[in-house]
Formats: sequence, C-alpha cells, structure tokens
Amino acid sequence: MDTVRATLLAMSSDDSRRAGSYSGATTRKAAAVGRRRGASRVPTLTIGYHCELGRIGDEVRLTHLKTGGVVEISRLMPLFRAPRSGRSQALDDPFVSRRPITLKGVSGGGVEVTRAPDRMAVIVDGVPLTDSMTLTSVQLDAGVVLEIAERVALVLHWSEASATAADHDLGMVGHSDAVTRLRADIQLMAEHDVPTLIRGETGTGKELVAHGIHTSSGRAREPFVSVNMAAIPETTAASQLFGHVKGAFTGAATDHPGFFGRAHRGTLFLDEIGEASPEIQAMLLRALETGEVQPVGARTTRVVDVRPISATDADLESAVESGAFREPLLHRLSGFQIDVPPLRERRQDIGRLLAHFMTEELRQTGDDRMLRQRADAESPWLAVGVVGTLIRHQWPGNVRQLRNVARRVVLEARRGPVQDVFGALQRMLRDAGHTGTGTTAALETTPELPSLTRAAQANLKPEDIDEDTLKTALKANKWRLGATARALGIARSSLYQLIERSPGIRKAGDLTAEEIAAAGQAHNNDAKAMAEQLQVSKQGLLRRMKQLGV
Repeated sequence: MDTVRATLLAMSSDDSRRAGSYSGATTRKAAAVGRRRGASRVPTLTIGYHCELGRIGDEVRLTHLKTGGVVEISRLMPLFRAPRSGRSQALDDPFVSRRPITLKGVSGGGVEVTRAPDRMAVIVDGVPLTDSMTLTSVQLDAGVVLEIAERVALVLHWSEASATAADHDLGMVGHSDAVTRLRADIQLMAEHDVPTLIRGETGTGKELVAHGIHTSSGRAREPFVSVNMAAIPETTAASQLFGHVKGAFTGAATDHPGFFGRAHRGTLFLDEIGEASPEIQAMLLRALETGEVQPVGARTTRVVDVRPISATDADLESAVESGAFREPLLHRLSGFQIDVPPLRERRQDIGRLLAHFMTEELRQTGDDRMLRQRADAESPWLAVGVVGTLIRHQWPGNVRQLRNVARRVVLEARRGPVQDVFGALQRMLRDAGHTGTGTTAALETTPELPSLTRAAQANLKPEDIDEDTLKTALKANKWRLGATARALGIARSSLYQLIERSPGIRKAGDLTAEEIAAAGQAHNNDAKAMAEQLQVSKQGLLRRMKQLGV
C-alpha cells in the first residue's frame, strides 16, 4: 500500500499519469492476483445462514487444518467470531447434533469432511454427504457450502491470514477479502484527489464505490453529482454537461449550471463512460484538461473544480484500439483504477447480503418481525436449501440481481412458507446461468415468484425439473410421492421416471437390511418415520422390507 501511495504522489504530470494508467485493468488485476497468491491463506468457516440472522457472517479461522489438524463442527464447537467484535459464540442450534462433523487437512491444501455417525443431514455443495468427502484447494478458492441439519449453512473458504475488518463499512455489506481490499482502495483514493476509474461487471455496485470515495474525501461536504453517460444525447450534451444561459435556445427560461457546474468543488461521477459518443468524449476531454466550461449561449468560460470519478464494465483498451474511445480521455480519467469484485468471488458475503436486503424489504412493509427468530425456533424462517442454492449460484447480474431475488423471496414469504419458493428459485437461477445477464432484466420486471403449486406450475414440464428441485420437493413433502407430484404439478408416473433417472436421489431398492433395522430400532418400527429418515417413500420402504424379509 505504501508503494501505491508513493506512486500516486509522484503522478504530478500528464506523462506520469499516462505511464501509470495506460496498462489499464490488466495491470491492476494482475497485481491483485499476485497479492492474493503471495499472501498467507488459512481455511475459514463463515456462517452463511443461521436462524438468528445476526449470526450470519460470523467466522472462525481454522489455521491448524493447514498442517493436517482436525476441526470438529457441532452445536458446541467451534466458536465463531463476529467481525469488528470481540463476541465469540458456538452455533448453539439445538437441532444441530453434539456429535461433530470433522474437517481434516490433507495434502495439497485440501480438506476431508466426515459426517457424524448419528446420520444428521449434511449436504456439501448440493451433494448429500453419506460418509466422507475430500475437497480440493481449488474448491475452497470458490467457497464450499455446508448445509447442516437443514438448519445452518456454512461456507468453507480461504482467507488471507493478515486480513482484518475495516473500521467503516463505507456502505458495503460483507467482510470477504475481496471487499476488504476494495474498502482499502476506496480509503486510499479518498486521501488523494486524483481521477479514478472504477471497473467491474454490471450490478457490482460501482456507484456505491464512487460515493464511498466522495464521502470519505475532503470533498465530502460538497456535491456528488451522478451522470449516466449512456443516457445523454449528443444534441443536448453541451447544455446538460456545461449548462446554458437564459435565452440560449427556445425553452431556456433561466440559467442552468449543467452537471459540471452543479459538481463544482465536489465530485462528478461519470457512469457508463464507455457508452459516451466520440463527440461527447471530446467535450469531456477539453473540460477536464482545461478545468473550464462554456455554457451554451455564454460568451465566456467558467472555471470549474471537479474531481472526476468514472465507471464502466466495457473493455476501454479494446475500444481505444478500435477507435471507439479516445486514448487521451482514458489517460485523463484513469489516474488510478479500482476493480470491483463480482459476487461469485465473494460467496461468504452472500448470506449477509441476502439477510440485509430481506430486512430492508420487510421493514418497508412493517414485517421485519418475521426475521427475528431464536436459534431454537422449530422451523427456520428461510429454508437452508434456498440459501445454499443462492450462495452457490454464479450471479451474472451480481449484487443487483441478488437484491431482486431477495425482494421476491420476501413477496413469497408474505403468502406462505418461504420453503415453497425453492423450486421457483432453482428454475430462475438456472435460466440466469444459461442466458447470462439478460435474465437480470427479467428478474427486475417479474412481479413475484410463483409457489410450487399445481396452479402456479401448470406449464412446468417434467424435463424442466432438475435434480436439486426434485430432491427439495421430496424432502419438503416428507418423501410422499403423491404429495410431491402435486406440489410439482406433474403426473405421479412422471415423478417415478424423474426419480429413476436422478443418480443423487436414493431409491428404496438400494436400502440394506442393516440400514432398515437401524432405522426401525431408532423409530420403534414406525414405517413413516423410518421412511423419512431413510429418505425414501413409505411404500417403497415397505416393498423393500418385504423383498429382504425384514
């Protein structure tokens, strides 16, 4: 960080600024990757979902896994620490077993996960854990989701050993390494009044970053003016950017300062700068180089003091090569560049973001009491499987898309149990993964998510139902095939076919006599309870018992 600060202070001429910025996003991204790879990393568990929403985001560093040590996860251990707080607390969920799941470090930076012998449900990245499973270091790079007892979701991931939570959140939710680095960049840029270019995918929150720089800088008491460059037509660009005087054209009844004039002494945020036309680019370049603007109809120029912060998701270097973007303007805007991480690179933040957005939505309707649950509540307000799916999703629309999904979860919750939203979420997110960011617009306009009912699913075809949706519907209906078929809105015969072709769903014919005997002993030979534990239908269990002579 000191090297970066020294470099910034040395940028006193256009030539030095050009040398520092011409390499574009490639240099910044390469430096960030090198910083991550060079840093000492430790395996970390972060709570992605808990009945007590205030616990989401708590974490524990598992340092001794790197040397082959063992960590136990149960109701009573380990102790999770809240960011920026001295509070440490176990999961303390009475439905999570005291008999621990174990994590053991293995060679190559991987981790072996072994379930407890009491058959408490454990799902690892959507796959039920029957005995043990080895996770690779690469999987930990992305973040692995552990769903425990259908109550708690944990994210197992790498963290930088030296990373510490910032004193101020700067309006951003989360404490992942990526967000910690982003906050550090924002605070650095707040100290140095240089033009800043913010780059990142659509929906990552680039304007939030710009606003964070402004509110932390010496210009915080002055205006922050945001301009969508893609929405400015060339015909009125001069007037909108630089203002006009009274009588300059028909309809100009009064003087108007323009965006530059309104941002005088403050910050001018040029969003979607890559969409500005060549003519508007030329206007911007002249104004930024001279520090003067000439309002339409005025005879003289006016001095303006603005700090430009721009943002784009476009490849400006390629646009320069093709002639679509002016190279001098790129140099002028990119005294420093900030890369905003996509949501898929900060899985451990998704649970906290989801809770934050749902709380915001429910407060607007006075329903936020729905989120205030104790850890011993019999049923979680939000099914853990839903949260696990959301954490694992790739999010092409990033934080904006997650906010939209959270809004639909809240809409669904006002009609009934949130667990019913799972299948609809699965289809929506699957479509988003296949179609890219275009689906984000569909999410923004859809009024609400349908429940998994026959009426809502009238047009759903069996081939549209994936294994995760099927498994969740079976679990929600306690493995009763008739109820599951009705919930999915398909024929019972179609349900049989779906189960047969789903390798991740256990069939009654796979049960052993020993498993059935153990379930019978645990449930006093109650076939319904046995079937629920063994995750098969009651009819299928009885047929299998007859086959085995049990």
